[in-house]
Amino acid sequence: ITQLIDHDADGEADEYRNFNNRWHTPGDAHCYDINLERDPDGHWYLLKNGAWHTPTGGTLLQIDPEGEGDARVWATGFRHCNSMGISPEGQLATGGQQGTWQPATRLDLTRRDGFYGLMDAAHDDEVEVYDLPLVWMPLECDNSAGDPVWVGDDWGPLSGELLHLSWGQCW
Repeated sequence: ITQLIDHDADGEADEYRNFNNRWHTPGDAHCYDINLERDPDGHWYLLKNGAWHTPTGGTLLQIDPEGEGDARVWATGFRHCNSMGISPEGQLATGGQQGTWQPATRLDLTRRDGFYGLMDAAHDDEVEVYDLPLVWMPLECDNSAGDPVWVGDDWGPLSGELLHLSWGQCW
């Protein structure tokens, strides 16, 4: 994560500071970091896709508000999860992609130390059961989850509710 600093307030970055890079990124296929989000307490979160053979592959990582120390594994078992959102209260939601063991797109309300199904990314030999999703979505509805978002207070009956967006069907 690179922090762009504009010292002279001219709208251009004068300094590029390494905020945190303390997790594994070997460059494997489908190995990318996605969805940098921040919770109400200032912690940063990102999804680490692919590279399941590394200690952080297929995980949801948490980073200290000041960028101190290693990124910590917050939850495991993600199969190329491309979507994440955080509610105003700090509830994390993710949308997992269908494929391999997973026959449909899943929407999860994630929890610390949760396991979301991909055994290759469990990082724990003792885990046997995965956390159930909030909902499984058939491929006809969504074959590639977009970001879950909580809507603001000016949306009438949907105010404050969780909406699931889609990359696959673009609904």
